[in-house]
Amino acid sequence: MPSVALSAVLLVARTACAPPAAEPGVQPSAPVSAPPTTSVPTPVTALLACDDLVGADAVAAALTGADGIRPTPVAAVQPSDAFESALLGGVGGLACSWRVGEGQRLLGDADGDWAYLQLDVLPGAAGQWQPAWAGDMPSTETVDIDGVSASVSQGETGWQLSAPVADNWVHLTVRASDLMRGTSRFAGLPEGTVAGSLADVAAEAFAVLAAAAPERLAWPALETRSGEALCDGGLAEAGIAAALQIDPVDVRSYTATDARASTPTSLQAAVHAAAGSFVCELATDGFGMTWITVVRGFAPALGAMNDGPDTAAAFAPIALEGAVPPEEAIVAVRDDGPRSPLYFTVGSTLYEVHSDGAQSVAEAIIAQTR
Repeated sequence: MPSVALSAVLLVARTACAPPAAEPGVQPSAPVSAPPTTSVPTPVTALLACDDLVGADAVAAALTGADGIRPTPVAAVQPSDAFESALLGGVGGLACSWRVGEGQRLLGDADGDWAYLQLDVLPGAAGQWQPAWAGDMPSTETVDIDGVSASVSQGETGWQLSAPVADNWVHLTVRASDLMRGTSRFAGLPEGTVAGSLADVAAEAFAVLAAAAPERLAWPALETRSGEALCDGGLAEAGIAAALQIDPVDVRSYTATDARASTPTSLQAAVHAAAGSFVCELATDGFGMTWITVVRGFAPALGAMNDGPDTAAAFAPIALEGAVPPEEAIVAVRDDGPRSPLYFTVGSTLYEVHSDGAQSVAEAIIAQTR
């Protein structure tokens, strides 16, 4: 019968799995136990990300307004800081930014309903550290954060906190719309509330950075300039002046300012020095000033400028005569005049142009480079 056959199969299986019987007169050997094992934790070597430095609760607390409603921040770069954040990433730093509200729509715009928390880390720059700025001078105010003396300031642009942590220069800010009018989302909060929340964010980030192995802070970097800072070749004065239809006799000066030529007084200046940027400044009679920032080797950084929800709306692509793929150009969307900053690449170089007729300047640089 089938049930009998099944029983026979199970009996054979049990017999095959059973230990062999001991021979008569022979004591069975004691079972051999496996040696105890010690669990060795695997060291974490992955690069630190923004969410590793600061938890979501601390970010939300720092951006909570006077209404007491806890917001849900989103990762977003403030358009006014897009260029500097792209450079920081290019030199092997970490730029973190979160926003609540509708976001800054235009560069320099203080209207609307928005606030940003920004956390910047520049590895290897602790020895260059300088206090945060308070207006036109370094701040003398400090706060102790778990044994780290941090420089702090508060002004018309928001709140700042800066400190050297391990081998890093760390800088944090909270910026918000309508601060000057006293109608920002933080209006009505007790004095020191935002600064205290910013210090809490810093405490979390400082602890992680101080304990991190060096390989966790080895973010990738672009190759920086090795040559001199010269405003020649594609940056030659004659082509720039001609593009702006300026008579050569009206040119007062055309000078190069190398970011590496002076000691950095801010994190932004330290980033520019690390990137090897320089500025070609054209001063004229009757036309005003033209500034061309040049960052050799940083063409890949342009893509980081407009790949977020806020920056994608604040910058628009623009076609430049003479440009060839994969060269790109974007211009700031402005409604208050013609001096919209323009950013473009030629070969491996990234340019920023502040000038009336910025497009003409950019196309002159392309023509002179080719």
